[in-house]
Amino acid sequence: MTLGAVLTLHGTPAPVTAKKAAVKQAAAAGCAAFVVGQPEVAVSDATRDRLGLAGWPDGPFGVTALGGGTYYFHIAAAFGGSVASRPQRNVTVKGTLANPVRDGVAFSTQLQGVPTGYIWAGGGAVYRDPGTGIVLQTLHLERRVAGDQFYAELHLGRLNPATGVTTYLGKVVQPDIPIDRATWNADLGIPQLTVVEGGDGVAYLHLYFADHRLADGQQVPAGLSVARAPLKDVIAAAQQGTVVPWHKYSGGGRWDEPAWGGSSADINPGRPMAWGPQVVRSKAMNAYVMAAGVSEREIVLSTSGDGLDGWSERFPVARDPGYFNAYVTPVGNGPDPADLGTDFSLYYLQWPSLQPNWDNARVMRRKVTCADGETPVRKPFTRYVKDHRHLVTTGTPPAGYTREGNWTLWSAPQPGTRALYNCRAGADDYFISVDPGCEGKQTTIVQTEGWIHETRPSSAYVPLYRCHIPGFGDHFVSAASNCEGTGVTNEGLLGYAPPAT
Repeated sequence: MTLGAVLTLHGTPAPVTAKKAAVKQAAAAGCAAFVVGQPEVAVSDATRDRLGLAGWPDGPFGVTALGGGTYYFHIAAAFGGSVASRPQRNVTVKGTLANPVRDGVAFSTQLQGVPTGYIWAGGGAVYRDPGTGIVLQTLHLERRVAGDQFYAELHLGRLNPATGVTTYLGKVVQPDIPIDRATWNADLGIPQLTVVEGGDGVAYLHLYFADHRLADGQQVPAGLSVARAPLKDVIAAAQQGTVVPWHKYSGGGRWDEPAWGGSSADINPGRPMAWGPQVVRSKAMNAYVMAAGVSEREIVLSTSGDGLDGWSERFPVARDPGYFNAYVTPVGNGPDPADLGTDFSLYYLQWPSLQPNWDNARVMRRKVTCADGETPVRKPFTRYVKDHRHLVTTGTPPAGYTREGNWTLWSAPQPGTRALYNCRAGADDYFISVDPGCEGKQTTIVQTEGWIHETRPSSAYVPLYRCHIPGFGDHFVSAASNCEGTGVTNEGLLGYAPPAT
């Protein structure tokens, strides 16, 4: 890991010019300066066990605000249902953004009216219509194919917020590939119900998913597909206990393919995902934000101005090489969870193992902000040490670390600055990088630290270097170009830190 004139994008070295182009693309799409906080355990495995939440959460959350900082979190649990052929149940927990289960389990119910022939049935994402009070829920239903594989479909249900019971309304989206041609999991996830203003001035409900199709006789997933229906028609049908036809986007401004089994355009081609994407509106960013797991270890963000085209370069927000991450959910921290604003939470299920294991699972949370346009303020950038190993951060260090040095970073970008990121190699080799991807796929993304000047505005600004002790696996930051001693490698200039005042 050396600093130099390269940045790793998607695992492939790219020159600095590619980095600058990517930043410009992100800025046009919504946010050029995401700030990612440290991972927090929102729901521990012990808490899941105490509340009887076996196999929970088995998908991304649907979230409704109850007022006063209290929320319902809706999602299926894999076990505990009353139907032997499909033992899932719908669970609603009540709590805060910091502690989604603070008030325990509010409801544990069975989906009502599900057609026969499905081996998995559960609900997640929700949309509450402000005019009628109707609450819609995305339903994920699976049929068995190819031995132990499944074929997923998206349906709609109507959730009764007073009882937590969801009643089946009807079918919405089926993969492009026919069920008899599927050879492995055709997974559509449990996408959010996202309101999008169409070019015709009509408000639509969108469902984003990775469609599955046949290409040269092989089953291939899309990077990103989308289906829609007019919002007012969806609500009117729900009042009658049914659904209206939805249509997939087929490209070129056309929505002319039936969502049930029709073909779809790949609106994010060449960018496969490991888990179903979630796309949520941010009015403050004037964009749609996609959160997606691109592997079992890594989660990224991307933005688009219209929710169809111009998706920005993916920005990595979480990577845990030793863990298995799934089911990411972006949730606004403001009064409307469906509007990310400039300050939102990312929740995801984490198995602290290389493979899924419901005997040890937890819900993680990362706070994310968009620092575009914020007034930069100084924040302490402190070097700590513990057992001869270093950590340099603007955050709070783990127990046992003692302070060893201090500088300053900016909290937001300004002309001539670049961001610094905290990364970890292995269990305890923390290092600072200018690469948001932390220079490889086997490193852990810890958090965004702040911004530093690329050139020296005046002699009051302090040069900071990244230093490495070879053979010991330890990195630190120093203001000395000789890294404070012999046998230590200077891996490059990070930038120039502003004076404390």
